[in-house]
Amino acid sequence: MGSKTVTLKVNGTDVALSFFVQTYFDHVLDGMATALESTCKAETMTVDAKDSRVTLVINGASVHLNEFVERIIFNTVQGMVSSLRGVTHLENFVIAIGPGK
Repeated sequence: MGSKTVTLKVNGTDVALSFFVQTYFDHVLDGMATALESTCKAETMTVDAKDSRVTLVINGASVHLNEFVERIIFNTVQGMVSSLRGVTHLENFVIAIGPGK
């Protein structure tokens, strides 16, 4: 598996991510996406979350999420993001995963 680049914005501000955190986010989110019906291998993925709502886009296509799936993705990713150094107040976040550099 080639390395991917993971970027994170919290409340509109870029958050620097170490290689470990990028890899961790990539693997966790890829696992969640793989578990969903009717999704394909994620070359690119965006998770956009605000007010406990999640928008998931895989390979440029929006993925329909039922309430349970949306809640479990939001809570999991919120826990990962809120654990990062420098993240003190979390209103919204966007994680983008794409090809490595």
